[in-house]
Amino acid sequence: MKYTIGKFSEILGVTVDTLRLYEKRGIIDPIKNKKNNYRYFDDLDAKKVLLSRWYKSLRINLNDVADLVHNSSLPNIVQKIEKTRLDLEEKIRRDMFLLNKITEIQKEISEIKSNLYQFRIKYLPGIYRLKHTNCQMLLETPSKAEVSKWVNSFPYTFRCIRIKKESIFEEHSLNYTWGLAVLENELPLLDLKINNTIEYIRSQTYLSTILLVNESDKCFSKSSIQFVLDYLKENGYSLAGDVIGKLIVTETVGTSEQSYLELNMPVCNAKDSANESA
Repeated sequence: MKYTIGKFSEILGVTVDTLRLYEKRGIIDPIKNKKNNYRYFDDLDAKKVLLSRWYKSLRINLNDVADLVHNSSLPNIVQKIEKTRLDLEEKIRRDMFLLNKITEIQKEISEIKSNLYQFRIKYLPGIYRLKHTNCQMLLETPSKAEVSKWVNSFPYTFRCIRIKKESIFEEHSLNYTWGLAVLENELPLLDLKINNTIEYIRSQTYLSTILLVNESDKCFSKSSIQFVLDYLKENGYSLAGDVIGKLIVTETVGTSEQSYLELNMPVCNAKDSANESA
């Protein structure tokens, strides 16, 4: 029995485009009428289409499906299924990491109001950071391709601010840069190359807080972190290094926007610092 492409598509419940794709990949080979250029399909083509759909249901890619249609030895079938199984296992593994990350971010945002301007001790693993702004000015380096890779690695990468310790205690404005960063323990999940343009911030324990920043402010100012300096002084801490921050989320309120920023201060006890100096 011979069928036109429209009738064949209707009988098998597949689209005409799918049949044309299968023909292009060599899965089926309809008879062509040279007089009218019509394609005619037969029962053997139907068997191949249904077999191909079954292989596709196992997540086998179309190139391998085409190979199996013409070389369906048991070892070849088992090999292709094993390859698909391993690929699916890897996808599930990565999806589970992503699910955990999404859950972590959801929890962080849902608790953000209660943690606002509160202080806690927090340990952070090492951080790799790609600097791309000086204050609010974009840098010409790194390359567009490199930045693109880091942006495409969201949500594992995040926007990260680094405030130089020295500038916090000087009279002029803060010296800070923005960049894209990733935690050291999450780097293996990503296709990011670490080279000499990437900063490394060692793992350490921080005094951590969350503050609210108005997006209309063109620059991050000392007044924004004065409450942090007051807390350090009142509780006998001294700043032991650069302040590292993370942009958590930006919220629209009326016609303006405000951002929630986590700040992490490496600190030491003032008494300990005095003893070390002595």
